[in-house]
Amino acid sequence: MRSLLTRLTIILLAAALLGIWATALGRGLARGVASGMLTPFASLWSGVTERLVTNASALTGLGDASERLREAQLEAARLRLAAAEAEDLRRQNQDLRAYYGLPARQGWRVILAEVTVRDPATWNRGFRINRGSHDGVVPGCAVMADAAVIGRVSEVQAGSATVLTVGARGCRLSVVLETSKSTGILEGTGVGRWLQAPQCQVDYLPRDTAVAAGERVWTSGLGGGVPGGLVVGRVVRRPGQERVMEWVDGAHGRLAVAPTAPFGRLHFVAVYCPDQPMAAR
Repeated sequence: MRSLLTRLTIILLAAALLGIWATALGRGLARGVASGMLTPFASLWSGVTERLVTNASALTGLGDASERLREAQLEAARLRLAAAEAEDLRRQNQDLRAYYGLPARQGWRVILAEVTVRDPATWNRGFRINRGSHDGVVPGCAVMADAAVIGRVSEVQAGSATVLTVGARGCRLSVVLETSKSTGILEGTGVGRWLQAPQCQVDYLPRDTAVAAGERVWTSGLGGGVPGGLVVGRVVRRPGQERVMEWVDGAHGRLAVAPTAPFGRLHFVAVYCPDQPMAAR
């Protein structure tokens, strides 16, 4: 009886061990089959992952290059702005040197003023400056730009003044021709193209005046309000005319004059103010 139980126990243990071994073998086989089935997909996914990483790196490089290009463009713009500011400062310094070099004239003093308002629609006929009656500016004062007369003060406030240029109607100057010494009245025609100096004319010249194109025109100093000997412009020939001088009603001569003052570039001006304000007209 005992031997039978012993045999039965041995058989059951052997069966259990065989079952455990079969189960382990089945799991290994399943893993092998699964591994064999998934290996191609794993390889494919690995390749896709590598390409994504490569493309991402390339895109990152392009982004960095684009950012560097944008920074370079901004730096170039800053350099252009700095160069323009330096050129503008150089011109302003040149203007200041020219104004400080204006000759001293007895009974007159020079006041430096900044152009503060200039209407684009009437830029060649008038502007405003930051000097006024508190600085000794009075109506009629001559206004200079680059050592040439550009206009006269027409209206004055406490801290500012309005200037009519020599190209505007209503701005009149007593002038003298350089060669013949003939005198006349210079006035603006009110005509001028955009960003170009306007034209003036000298009227009431004697009929026997000998004049040639290119002759300089100066202030005469007659009539008060403006010192004599200031450059105004040069005589020019009118388009379509053979003679420089034009006869008006057969009584007096008229000349066309191109102003010498720079109308396109205007930052500062110099104002000739009388030492005695009541002397201005």
